[in-house]
Amino acid sequence: NKVILVKNFIKKLFFVSILSLGLLVIPTACKGEMADYVAKTTISTQNWKESSYLTDGTGIVTLKQSVDGDTAHFYAGSTNRVIEGRFNGVDTPESTGIIEPWGKAAAKFTEETLLNAKTIILETERTDGQTGPQSDTTGRYLVWVWTSTRPIEEEDGSQLRLLNLELVQNGYSPSKGASGSVYQDVFLDADAQAQKFK
Repeated sequence: NKVILVKNFIKKLFFVSILSLGLLVIPTACKGEMADYVAKTTISTQNWKESSYLTDGTGIVTLKQSVDGDTAHFYAGSTNRVIEGRFNGVDTPESTGIIEPWGKAAAKFTEETLLNAKTIILETERTDGQTGPQSDTTGRYLVWVWTSTRPIEEEDGSQLRLLNLELVQNGYSPSKGASGSVYQDVFLDADAQAQKFK
């Protein structure tokens, strides 16, 4: 019995030592339920089924290639014209070149979402009455990416999910550059929730 008591004492001493050094992280449950901001968010553009991204700033596209967590290349409508899209409102960790923590996970999440989508719609940010697409200084188009697992013929907009917001809600990216956007409030709420739930 003395041997068992000594072993238990050593285990407890070891556990307390590790805990006091901060080498052991004990997960704690957060109180409250997580809100699904993605499910509550709807596309702001009307007539998205009839629009063309390259002329109207919103339109149906097909995936050419997922590059990383916040960048993908698409074909515009039924054309071979390539849209190099940089996602609005997010900045995922790097997963190409320099590899940052969670960069590969964010890239995988984006790729799987886009590959599983039967409908992909790109939307540009509407500012000052602008109707066409916006691009950054490198020529990439700045896009809101909407996806659905339903084919376009069946999609009425109710199942569209904003991939940019999913990245924030799931903790793959902080909200970045969404200030002044039509989606600003929901991005800030999703970011705060992701931080709260770690």
